[in-house]
Parts: sequence; C-alpha cells; structure tokens
Amino acid sequence: MLKISKTFSSHTPPRIASRSNKNFLVIGNSISIHGTCEYWWSICGMGASRKENDFVHLIANTLSQNYQTNFDIINFVQWEAMHYDRSEALSLLDTFNGNNYDFIIIQLGENISNFDTLESDFKALINYIKNKICDAKIILTGNFFTFKNEIIDKIKIKVCNEMGVNFVDLQDINTADYCVGIGYEVFDENGNKHVVNHKGVAIHPNDKAMKVYAERILQLVNK
Repeated sequence: MLKISKTFSSHTPPRIASRSNKNFLVIGNSISIHGTCEYWWSICGMGASRKENDFVHLIANTLSQNYQTNFDIINFVQWEAMHYDRSEALSLLDTFNGNNYDFIIIQLGENISNFDTLESDFKALINYIKNKICDAKIILTGNFFTFKNEIIDKIKIKVCNEMGVNFVDLQDINTADYCVGIGYEVFDENGNKHVVNHKGVAIHPNDKAMKVYAERILQLVNK
C-alpha cells in the first residue's frame, strides 16, 4: 500500500477545511500513484511523462494558485483485487480519519475483472468514506481504456445517481491516442529520461489524458 501526503505551502497544517485552504484525498490505483520499480521510475501517476503532469499534481498546482493546497493519496488496488470481500480493505482508509477534505476523488476500477458485487461494493466504499473519513464532495472517475469498462461505468453512474456522487465521464478519451504506448519517453525525479517498453504501462493514460482528468475533476470541484 502506497500513501503520499503533500502540501503546497511552506508548512504542513492539519487537514482542516477553511476558505483559504483546499484539502483533498485521492483513493486510486496506479493511474493516481505508483511506486518506482524496474519498469516505472517515479512516484507518481503511471503514464505521466513527469510527476507534475499526472492528474493529481495538475489539480493541486492549479488550486495552489488561489489556495493553500494539501492532498493525501493512497494506492487502493487491494480493494480492486479483493472481489470476494472488498469490505475487508476499507479499514486501510482509517489513517485518514479526522481529516476534513473539501473533496475526495475515487479513481478505481481499471483492475477489476469480477464485478458481480461491484455496485454494492462501491456503495459500501462511499458510505465508509462519508461515515468514517468526512462528508466531503465525492468525485468518482470513469474507467480508462480497459476491458468491459462500459459495463463498469454503467455501474458507477448508477451508484453516483443513487448516492449523490459526481461522475467524471472518460469514454471519449478511451482511444489509443490517449494511451502511453510503447516507446513513450518519461522522466524520473532527477530528470533522467526513460523509455516505456512494458505493455502494462503502455495502456495507461498519457499526459494528454491526464490533463483531461484534471480539467474535468476541477470543473466539478468548482461547481
């Protein structure tokens, strides 16, 4: 489990909502954050050419122009993988209890192949966030360029409509033009260049897609 906390100010205040602050939490998979390994070279959203180009940092940097901006982020792939009982993973979010967020982004679904209980699992996740973390604006992103993503998106939309959650539609960018692809150049945090040759990385969203994520999420944040 990978967790990151970051502040875009000179100090790290508690996550207390105020008019001058924008605090947010991202609960995602590798698109939101991935650690370094033999085929990925920076701790950031997989697919971004540089850390500052992933959708989380794009959102934070935009908000920091007008607000003291803080964010927390967790790679919650355990929840995606535990199709037999996803509720067992929810307690991993307890580390964020007591923090007051202005909004919470849920970016999950790309690693799900068994979705028999997915509707109830998403509802349980959202209820857990509201009851155990805080009752912030929740934004759920659509799936990106994966097998059966239209089916999963229909489930997500149904959940959003029933639970008053905001949905980010990404169907129009589910094309190869928005994917990393083999041969894509990325840069680590020291500025060293690397070339993607891993098929799993290649299907992730590229910089153009990350920008769409950020723009559409920010539209809902400011709504």
